[in-house]
Amino acid sequence: MNKENTLNVRRLVGAIFLALGAFFGFVEAQSVSSVAMFGIVRDYQGFLYWFSAWGVGLAIWYFVTLKTPPNKKAERIVKIIFFIIIGLNVLFAFASGISNAGGFGIGLMIAYSIGCPWGKQGYKKHPYPVSKEKEAAED
Repeated sequence: MNKENTLNVRRLVGAIFLALGAFFGFVEAQSVSSVAMFGIVRDYQGFLYWFSAWGVGLAIWYFVTLKTPPNKKAERIVKIIFFIIIGLNVLFAFASGISNAGGFGIGLMIAYSIGCPWGKQGYKKHPYPVSKEKEAAED
């Protein structure tokens, strides 16, 4: 089997969860738009839009890279930025008393965690590509 052309199922599942979460986040944000003029409802809507936008962006990235080998540097950069920004927004949502938006952010973090590589070598069936310098050193 050609590893270059196989589908990364874990990434596909993560992308589907992110896309569904983003869709339902946008729907929820629009459902409160008639009462979101002031205060906590407006903040709730803002958090939902923010989390949903991140979900859409990451889902698109996952869908585009389903059949390509993961890029170690890009994966780490996105992982660090994502968890710092979303984590701080979740903490701010909980501190503001908007636990529903905080819970949505945690769900987004879980959906992203399903699809991203966690090991040193990447995914089990789709490892990070070995650089030519390392191959030459091993030979």
